[in-house]
Amino acid sequence: MAMPLEQLLAVSLTAYILIMFAISIYAQSRVKTVEDFVVAGRSLPVWMASATLLATWFGAGPVLTASTEVAKHGIHKAALDPIGAGICLLLAGMFFATRLWEMGILTLSDFFRVKYGERAEIFSACIMVPSYFGWIAAQFVALAHVLNYFFHMPVPYAIALVAITGTLYTCLGGMWSVTLTDALQMILVITGLVLLTTQAFLTIGGGNIATGFDTVIGGIADKSPDKLSLFHSTEDGGIFMWISIVLAGSLGNIPGQDLMQRIFAAKDAKTAKRSCFIAGVSYLILGCVTVSLGLVASYLYSDSTK
Repeated sequence: MAMPLEQLLAVSLTAYILIMFAISIYAQSRVKTVEDFVVAGRSLPVWMASATLLATWFGAGPVLTASTEVAKHGIHKAALDPIGAGICLLLAGMFFATRLWEMGILTLSDFFRVKYGERAEIFSACIMVPSYFGWIAAQFVALAHVLNYFFHMPVPYAIALVAITGTLYTCLGGMWSVTLTDALQMILVITGLVLLTTQAFLTIGGGNIATGFDTVIGGIADKSPDKLSLFHSTEDGGIFMWISIVLAGSLGNIPGQDLMQRIFAAKDAKTAKRSCFIAGVSYLILGCVTVSLGLVASYLYSDSTK
């Protein structure tokens, strides 16, 4: 007898959480100093540094939000994420990774202390720390609503559960926990995205991916051709609005502790730079996959995505 979907999801989620804690407990054994906890001892090889850099933003944003926005409004909605975020990683590798890694600092606020003194360090921390409250809260609320949808758990209790679970397994091993769990999560996310997208186009194309893609593009072009325009319409500011959004995503995310902490965790400056490039290119490629899923949704559910 097949297990009910709700039970299967519960078992899978429980197993996933247990694996995350097992990884974090292992990571804890590698933490001996503050540097180990904050930046994984500055010892991450290219593949680990690339994976955790890719995971900096590649999650609910491009997978759920960006694909939904593309389905509703068109591919110009990919300007902020994944295009802006992907370019940000490339710019970080091109202009900042090497110099900042060589400074031997642990946080971005340390940079302001070295350059401008302790007052600048404290001031920058007072700006950066509160800016993450809304971001983290959004993640907690989003996951809580997923638990509410599938398991009918009251949202306040779900938020508490998500917050406690995430905080615990992260604090167990610090950056080592983050890096190792990021690597596993990226494998699962990429595998799921590739399988889902492949199956979607195969189904639409009657067993042929290219035919499925052509069918989706042709269907959208017939019903809502504006959705295939990369830039905003003239009424929404056109190409200048699109460029401003890309710049906000690509430049605005550079002075962020989440990005810089992963750069500092690389084993050397060359690794930090190379990992940013690998992560940036990977982000843009995977972003095309999520945009494709948005187009599939627009084609299949055109009435509900208007």
